[in-house]
Amino acid sequence: MPVAIRILVLSVVMSIYDIWAFRGVENNPVETIPAFLEVLATFLAPTALLVPAYAMTLGKGRTDLSRFALTCWMVTAALVALAWLGFYAWDKASGGYFRDHMLVGALLLAALMVAANFGLVRALDYLAPRKG
Repeated sequence: MPVAIRILVLSVVMSIYDIWAFRGVENNPVETIPAFLEVLATFLAPTALLVPAYAMTLGKGRTDLSRFALTCWMVTAALVALAWLGFYAWDKASGGYFRDHMLVGALLLAALMVAANFGLVRALDYLAPRKG
C-alpha cells in the first residue's frame, strides 16, 4: 500500500507542477482542472496497464510486485514528463512560468521529485505500524 500512495502522490505533484510551470494558468485555476486530470491520467495509465500484465505473465508467483510497480512508474513517468515537456515546448499557446526556460523547469521538476519521494519515504516509514 505505501508504494501505491507514493505513486499517486508523486503523480499528483508532477501533474500540478507541469500545469503550473509549463502550461500556465490563464484566468482561474479551476479552468486547469481538465488539463490537470489529463496529465495525471497520462502519468498513471502506463503503470496501471503494465503492472497487472506483469502480474499475470512474468510476475506469477513472485513477491516483488510492489517493487516492479514503483520501478515501472519511475521509468514511464520520466518518459511521460519528457513527452509533456516536448509538447509544451512546441505549443505556442502555453504560457507557464518556465515556458521559455524548459531546461530549468525540468531540472526543478527532477529536484522536486527527489525531495518529495524522500519526504514520502520518511513519512510513510514513520506512520507504518511497528511490530513488536
